[in-house]
Amino acid sequence: MAPKQSTPAYLPEYEKVEFDISYRQYPLEPDENGMYTHSVREIMEDAQVKVDWHSQSSSKTYSCAVTRTDTGEEISTEQNGPVGAAFDVPENFVGSLPLRIEVNVTRTDNGATVTDTTVKYLTIILDDVAPVVTFDLSYFYADENGNFTVTGLTEPGTTIRYALPMQDGNDIKVGDGGASPSAAHLRMAKGLC
Repeated sequence: MAPKQSTPAYLPEYEKVEFDISYRQYPLEPDENGMYTHSVREIMEDAQVKVDWHSQSSSKTYSCAVTRTDTGEEISTEQNGPVGAAFDVPENFVGSLPLRIEVNVTRTDNGATVTDTTVKYLTIILDDVAPVVTFDLSYFYADENGNFTVTGLTEPGTTIRYALPMQDGNDIKVGDGGASPSAAHLRMAKGLC
């Protein structure tokens, strides 16, 4: 049987929708593979993810659909101004919440109604376990002036708070390598040696 030529038809060009994703007003950035990941210690009551697309035209209709990829459950979205949508972060997950965010633009092209879809993926990681801090020594001694340095390791990006008796505490942000050196001064007071 010889190949048969099909009837010519107009094939509209795909129109990608550029859009940004933010968590509680904080813009999120994709990794080198285009995936979005955001870690949180707890789900706040007002935790929302916002999706804002970069273009708007009165001749086009935009919509947003969000689906949990672990359960298939669709998450309801609400319009967030003329160029965006928002949705509440579900509180009923443990560990991670993988989401598929789909923005659709419907338009008329050469008399045909066309819908183009752009998809991005966001995983929200719930890390509600406090990081482990490992100190280099069991005891840290102050010099004759009351100065001392505490060293150890923990998860990169962790904030460590320490406080000495009868003194205000200090916060130390741990660097990318997980090292946590901290210098302090011990103020002598009655009852303290």
